[in-house]
Amino acid sequence: MTETPTLRFSTKILAFAVPQLKLGKVTQTIRSRTGVAPFFRLRGMVPLVLDNEVLYPVRITEVKSKPLGDLDEMDALLGGFKTLGQLQGALKRAGFRYMDLREYRNTFAVSFQPLREKVVQ
Repeated sequence: MTETPTLRFSTKILAFAVPQLKLGKVTQTIRSRTGVAPFFRLRGMVPLVLDNEVLYPVRITEVKSKPLGDLDEMDALLGGFKTLGQLQGALKRAGFRYMDLREYRNTFAVSFQPLREKVVQ
């Protein structure tokens, strides 16, 4: 039996972006090929989960190749971060720390739309 895909986040990794995520203002996440695999064909509703708690449903709108060296301030803002440096720190906490971030090429941006305005406070 196949497990239903979920978009999972961790407070430990997100740090600065957690309040934005809880408010439904995050609309993009950066994932490895393995982490994004369930979303390649899926263009539907999935639960967004923070630390094992479902916050709200989201609709996956796009999955595109995004090498970490190509990330910019807009990617940071879409991910709920104030700066590119904050996003890069989160990526390192998520496991992208074994080589320079610019060398990670097999990564993807998953864009999504929160399906509720007000979420967990």
